[in-house]
Amino acid sequence: NWVDASKKEYYFDGKKMKSKIIYDTIKVRNKANYIVPILYTHMGPVAKSSNGKDFALRWIANDPGYEPLTFYKLMQAKNYEDYKNAITNFSCPAQNIVFACNNGDIALWTQGKLPIRKESQGKFIMDGSVSFNQYEGFIPQDHIPHEYNPKKGFVGSANQHSVRPDYPYKTYGYFEEYRGRFLNSQLFSAKSASMDDMKNLQNSNFGQKAADFLPLLLKYVKRGNLNKEELEILALFKKWDYHYDAELIAPTVFEDWYYNFNEAIYDEISEAKSKGINMVFPDEWHLLGILKRDTAHFIVDNLKTEKKEDISEIVTQSFKKTYKTLPRKNSKVLSWADMKSTAIMHLARIPEFSIFNIPVSGTYHALNAVSNRYDYKASRSENKTIHKNGPSSGPSWKMLVELGNSPSAFTIYPGGQSGNPGSFYYNDMVTDWADGKYYSSLFLKKADEKSDQIIAKQKIRK
Repeated sequence: NWVDASKKEYYFDGKKMKSKIIYDTIKVRNKANYIVPILYTHMGPVAKSSNGKDFALRWIANDPGYEPLTFYKLMQAKNYEDYKNAITNFSCPAQNIVFACNNGDIALWTQGKLPIRKESQGKFIMDGSVSFNQYEGFIPQDHIPHEYNPKKGFVGSANQHSVRPDYPYKTYGYFEEYRGRFLNSQLFSAKSASMDDMKNLQNSNFGQKAADFLPLLLKYVKRGNLNKEELEILALFKKWDYHYDAELIAPTVFEDWYYNFNEAIYDEISEAKSKGINMVFPDEWHLLGILKRDTAHFIVDNLKTEKKEDISEIVTQSFKKTYKTLPRKNSKVLSWADMKSTAIMHLARIPEFSIFNIPVSGTYHALNAVSNRYDYKASRSENKTIHKNGPSSGPSWKMLVELGNSPSAFTIYPGGQSGNPGSFYYNDMVTDWADGKYYSSLFLKKADEKSDQIIAKQKIRK
């Protein structure tokens, strides 16, 4: 609450506090500098104004930090205690930092400056004029989620929940529901792990989401209500093992069916969104729960009819719609790679320096988490295949390390080692990255060490 329209002062716990303005300078080529005044309160910058109210952003990244010191100390670390000491300098954003030592020690810390939240704090905009709504401090370092030499014999993270339900501190945010489950199931079942095993695991295209949902959708679909063409599409699932391989059509059909089924179940939300009401769909686990345990849920219904549909009718209607909405080219359903239309964009989004339509497998809920750019909503409204602007997301840097007296490693990333678009080495690794290949990494023990792998050197003067 501002004291007056000048916004030089504001009320906090009923007392006046002074705001301040920080001027940020943006340099523009061949033009005068662009000066941006940013209004600050003690909580952080005033992000925007809406309906006459200003919002102050409390963000840990605005606090002073020592993140570079983390990596400086890690480069000198010799054991677990050195690693623990180094990562305490990492504040924001919280990251999973793993540790392995050739003596057999392993660890993983979800390292960061994590606020102690009250119930639901961080889920909604809160009144910033009272101290009651401020953070109560930060989770003590020793209480940050971590594992050290666990009995299971491995540590692993794929953006899943980092804590158990009985963790005493509140944690909110989006957590991936599939990759972590699959990763842990594979590691639990592995009796040993070679380099090839780990390569195959990193490049796995198995979609746990499809393995969860498809058997239930097939259970409830009424095949007698499908015509010959629709049954031919449904038959694609007979031999599908839930792998999102580039050349397959089944993943395209499943994802389209899932989209239509989600829209049909939550048509109340879809209707509200069409009227400009800002609503979001429930998490996918909620929809899975309906299919597994609560098919009589009140939300299983078609708003546009007077009758109350059952789950089989909704599943079947959504599949019949899928036959019409599947992305096609020359009347043929697109393969998974063509539907995804994977793109690696230049940082400045310059199309000529970007790479489009990379034939790569994977999906966002597989360990090979290459997302798609297919825009379901726009494609339906325009009645044609539309891909979103911008890049795909997914695993860029991949690395496998075998420890020993002298570490060996295999790495790959989608691009090249030159930032010059005119260089052969600008994008020469993209195809190998898409194919799941790796390169043997060069580990130099001395700066002047010679190797056939070194093509050129660059010296940076002090």
